[in-house]
Amino acid sequence: MKRIRITVTEEADTIRLIGQPVGENEEEIVFIVEGSVAMQLTEEVRNARGEIVKEGQPTGQTALLIDRFVLHEEEQDPAMEDAAMDALVKACRERRIAALFSYFRPGKEHETTKDLYGRLGFRKVSEDRLGNTAWKFDIPSSYINRNRSVEVVQ
Repeated sequence: MKRIRITVTEEADTIRLIGQPVGENEEEIVFIVEGSVAMQLTEEVRNARGEIVKEGQPTGQTALLIDRFVLHEEEQDPAMEDAAMDALVKACRERRIAALFSYFRPGKEHETTKDLYGRLGFRKVSEDRLGNTAWKFDIPSSYINRNRSVEVVQ
């Protein structure tokens, strides 16, 4: 079983999670997730295809816009993705953040993370003709941790 230590830091409106191995090579970085708390959520009206057709009134809740969700090449496996997502959801709940947003822009350097947000349970909210996509994850009060095979050490 892999063992990692996750450090959460907050600076201004930025939250950063860094996952590092426990034991050997503790200076390596397994993953980095970084986002900005900057969005005010609104009530949305959606059509049958799930597209937003009308923005409503502010809900008073905030969201995190994920700027980076990077896994080290050798650690790009579903178990590590799940450990990172669980830690991110926990950090957001502690800060009363209700949703996560992110964007994917296609490119050779991003090919390995093309389906990352879908695998993590995000809902695709838009896609343009170039393949740029926007994703949203509403943090449920009943979120169940997905990680079953990575030990997270405090």
